Amino acid sequence: MKKLLLILFLTYVSTAIARADSIEGQVFIVTKGQQAVKLALVTVEVVPEKTVKDTLSALTQSLIEKNRILSENIDGKQREIRDYKSGVKSSDDLATGDVFTEGEKLASVCKLDGQSQKSTESFSTCAKTPEGKSAFTRLAALTATYKAEFAEVRRMRKELNDLIKEHQANAKISAKLADADVFGNMSTTTTKTDADGKFTISVPKNGKYAVLANSKRQIGETSENYQWAVWITTKKSSKVNLMLANDNLIETGCSDCVISKTLPTYIQAPGTSPENVRLNLQ
Repeated sequence: MKKLLLILFLTYVSTAIARADSIEGQVFIVTKGQQAVKLALVTVEVVPEKTVKDTLSALTQSLIEKNRILSENIDGKQREIRDYKSGVKSSDDLATGDVFTEGEKLASVCKLDGQSQKSTESFSTCAKTPEGKSAFTRLAALTATYKAEFAEVRRMRKELNDLIKEHQANAKISAKLADADVFGNMSTTTTKTDADGKFTISVPKNGKYAVLANSKRQIGETSENYQWAVWITTKKSSKVNLMLANDNLIETGCSDCVISKTLPTYIQAPGTSPENVRLNLQ
């Protein structure tokens, strides 16, 4: 009887192994200096295709609805700012009609986008040129004269920028999908990479799955975040080899990437004010 149970157990184990396929791979990043950095202790999880697509569909619809409401709020805030600005009239010769024109002129002259340190450096250089100096002088005079009005526009612009940033964050479906909380306990199996960034993971045969991985690397005082969500297909009597590296990071939209594009979002061209930001539908 014991021998029979042993035979049945070995048969079950043998069958289970036969129905499993293995994915072997490595997780690494190639730096700008062409150095390959192997990423150890990275959690790699495998999620069935249907689970991924169902989750992605629900997530996408949720983000579309959130961004629809945000778009309406952004449009409303842009109108509010434009209406307020047009209602502030100059009572002296500092400005012709629109008190805020000189600020926009200065941004245009200096080609500023207001979003980076580079813009600050460009402003310092531009302010020394004849055109930049003239625009800066007039803007400084207007800002002093209409201090309360400029403060109100800054307050409204901050509210507008917060709405735009939230809209842009929601448009990055890939970042949301790579969040560990999205799938919870839906993974078929998980593993971690070894000291060389290598991993082996078993999955059922004859199926399509998403391989997900997240990692970060500290570089000085800053950190770089890496996310992967790549499709793989297992076939009978085959081994899948998968390299997770720069060319299939989740934001690359690679041919095997689970996410190929983002939702429409707002973009700001250099020199334009937030109230003139437009929704990019391409």
